[in-house]
Parts: sequence; structure tokens; C-alpha cells
Amino acid sequence: MTTQLIAAHGYTGCSLQRIAEAAGITKAAVIYHIATKQAVIRAAYDTVVSGLTEHVGALIAEAETPAGRVETCVDSSDTWTITPTTSG
Repeated sequence: MTTQLIAAHGYTGCSLQRIAEAAGITKAAVIYHIATKQAVIRAAYDTVVSGLTEHVGALIAEAETPAGRVETCVDSSDTWTITPTTSG
């Protein structure tokens, strides 16, 4: 959900209060678990990068040749989307 908020409102418009409201919790609860806005956004970024890495890695593993692996890596960005999660 944080990734969707950043996409919709940008970094400056994505406050801890807005994140908390979207999650259905209090701002204090967000701060208890992750102290800063930068840390919340970093966690969302890590989730996105991890998902992309898993997606591309799985596709590359299926390629049969080195050239196929490179082509798959380049083309894989067209087949991956951010899936809303509670952690990101």
C-alpha cells in the first residue's frame, strides 16, 4: 500500500499519517514498528526490488542460452507489476 501512496502522492505527499490511515492503524502504531517515514519507504522499496528480483530470476532460470538470458532480462520488465501487499 505504501508503494501505491507514493505513486499517487509522491514522497512529500506520503506522510506517516496517510500511510497509517491507509493501513487502518494509528500513526503511533506505524512509528512503533518503523520510526521514520524514510524507513517505511525504504521497506516498501525493498519489497518492490525483492519482488522484481524474484520475477526476473525465475524467468532467467528458464532461458536456455546466455543470449536468451540477456533477452529475458531486458524483456522481463514488461511482464512484471507491483502487486499490492500489506508489507509494501
